[in-house]
Amino acid sequence: MVKPITSVQSPINIESNETSHRGIGTHIHQVANSYSNAPHSNSALSTRQSISQPMNLRPLDSDIRYHNQTKHKFELEISCLHIAKEKSGATTTAVTSLEELRKVVFPNDNAYHKFVLSSDDQLAIHSISIDTYLDQPKALRRVSHAALAQAEGIDGLNGTVKCAGTIRAANDGHFIINNSSGHYKTSKDSLKHMQAKLALWGSIPEIRDITEEPPGGLRRQN
Repeated sequence: MVKPITSVQSPINIESNETSHRGIGTHIHQVANSYSNAPHSNSALSTRQSISQPMNLRPLDSDIRYHNQTKHKFELEISCLHIAKEKSGATTTAVTSLEELRKVVFPNDNAYHKFVLSSDDQLAIHSISIDTYLDQPKALRRVSHAALAQAEGIDGLNGTVKCAGTIRAANDGHFIINNSSGHYKTSKDSLKHMQAKLALWGSIPEIRDITEEPPGGLRRQN
């Protein structure tokens, strides 16, 4: 069971609904004032009805954070990350804008992307070809979220994160995120932070619980 540093009493209520563009825009500007000093994107906000909207999120200054709960193999995981980058073409990227994110994660990229959002809102993404990932020995698949965090200047061993999981782009370009992280064991609720950050950049991602993802996880593209 997840044991966050501090608990939050009321559960989050994230749901898909039909919201006007004006309503979303007003809310996002309110979010921006309380959540981040980052500049606003001029990109139009997505109004896709099936995307979860951050309209009922608990206050974004929530202090719930998650620790790395699997520390005993940390050095091995760091070594696996270096091997994956040197031998398998894997990358780690510090992403600071929507434009940068779209260069890393895009439709039909046939790649597996892990992300970590640190306690101070740094976004790091690890990417590797799905075919390469599935073909390599299981011992080399130990590129954890904690190792990714460490590679991008976030304390992966003892530091905390707001959320961690995987991200992909649907065929129409909108992003889908989930809370799949065995090391941080983040909740679905925690994804509100990632959703809000991307919303500030001009793209509202769809939130999915790991149980809603296709059985079996990664699949090769035909």
